Amino acid sequence: MLQVDVLLGGNVGNTPEIFRKAKMQMVEKAGGVTEESSLYRTEAWGFDSDLFFNQVITLETTLLPQELLQRLLSIETSFGRERKGSGYSARTLDLDILFVEDQVINEPDLIVPHPRMAERRFVLEPLNELYPNRNHPVTGKPISQMLLECPDSSGVEKLS
Repeated sequence: MLQVDVLLGGNVGNTPEIFRKAKMQMVEKAGGVTEESSLYRTEAWGFDSDLFFNQVITLETTLLPQELLQRLLSIETSFGRERKGSGYSARTLDLDILFVEDQVINEPDLIVPHPRMAERRFVLEPLNELYPNRNHPVTGKPISQMLLECPDSSGVEKLS
């Protein structure tokens, strides 16, 4: 069994309800949810848009990382996610693999740990809630230190 941390994000539709249903699909298609951060309301990052909701969950799965990625992309699509070009845009659901235990994966369609997490407060705040003392497998820094050093000053509000 692998422990995989996934970031949920979205800002189109009833995002808390979409997250609830997406987590149910993840249990059916990928494995059990063992941890959940609080829900956070966050400013859009990299473009102007409505506020986002974000949450980090930990999945326990028997799937290989590439298999898990394909299932997560399928879940995104089932909620109407459309990938348009290479820029950022509003979306119903975004599922990003942050960590696969302490593995380092560098493949064309999957880079783990997530390569931009250190730059994004909306990733680090919920991750820090769950795992402040976890060390990043590449930098060796604990999540709590990464959050303190994060250059992102956008608003992140813990909701529940």
